[in-house]
Amino acid sequence: MKNWDLKSPDEKNVNSIGGGIARLIFSLLIFAVCVLIMLCVGPILLRKIGLHGVFVYEFAFLCLSLLGVIISRQKLKEVFAVRMPKVNEIIGTVLLAYASLRLVSLVNMWTGLFFPAYTYNAAIDRLLFLSNGIPYAILVAVLAPAICEEALHRGFILSSTKVIKSTLLRVILAGILFGINHWNLYQLLPMTLMGVCFAYIMIKTNNIIIPIALHIINNSMVLFQASWLMKFPENISNATAITELKGEELTAVIKPAVIETVVFMAVAGLCIFFGRRIMNKNKKGES
Repeated sequence: MKNWDLKSPDEKNVNSIGGGIARLIFSLLIFAVCVLIMLCVGPILLRKIGLHGVFVYEFAFLCLSLLGVIISRQKLKEVFAVRMPKVNEIIGTVLLAYASLRLVSLVNMWTGLFFPAYTYNAAIDRLLFLSNGIPYAILVAVLAPAICEEALHRGFILSSTKVIKSTLLRVILAGILFGINHWNLYQLLPMTLMGVCFAYIMIKTNNIIIPIALHIINNSMVLFQASWLMKFPENISNATAITELKGEELTAVIKPAVIETVVFMAVAGLCIFFGRRIMNKNKKGES
C-alpha cells in the first residue's frame, strides 16, 4: 500500500485526505462539484448576468482547484509546475497538439455532416461573446476557460491521479473528465481527445503553461472559425444532413469526407508516433 502514497511528509497512510487513493477520490468529488455548478448554477448566472456568468463559474473552477490542492496537502508549485521546456518537449508538443487538432477537426466535420443545425447554433453561441467586443471575447471565451479549466484538469485532478501507475489510464481518465466537463453530447468525443492530448503533454513536460497555451490557441481558433462561418450563414443554416441525401448528392459529400478522414488520420498517427518518441527522448522507462 505504501507504494500508492504520494509521500508527502505529513502523510501517514493512503486513507488520509492527503493519501493517494483518498486524494484521487477527493479530486473526483471536487470535479463533481464543478459539474454541478456548471449545470445548476451556470444557467441561473446566465439568466441573471448574461455572459458574465461564464466568467463567474470558470473562476469558481479555479478557486475550487486551489482549495482542493490546499486541502489535499499538495504543493502548489508542484501541481501548477512551471519550468523552461526542453527542445524535444517543444517539438513533441507541436506534433502531438497538431495530431489532436486534426482528430478533433475530423470529429467535428462528421458531426457537422450529420447534424448541420448543431454547427450553426454553436457558431451563433460563440459569436455572442464577440457582441460585447473583442477584448471581452478574449477574456471570457478564450483566457478564462483556458486558465481555470487547465488549473482544474491538468493541475489539481491530473496531479491527484498519480496513484494510478499507468500513464495511459491517467490520460484516458483525464480526457474523459475533460469531455464530461463540457457537458455536450456533440463535443464529448472531441473534448475527450483534446483532454487526453493535453494530459499526456502535461505529464511529460511537467509544465502547466504548455497546456494553458494550447488551450488558448484552441479557444481562439474556435472563436475565429465561428466568426468565419457566420460570414456565410447560408452554407450551414441551409445545409442538409447526409442522412437525407441520396445518390450522387450523397456520393459528392461522402467521398471527399472519407478521403480527408483517411489522409488526416494517417497524418495524425505519424505525428503521435514521432511526437511520443521525441517527447520521451532521454526518458528511459517512460511510455
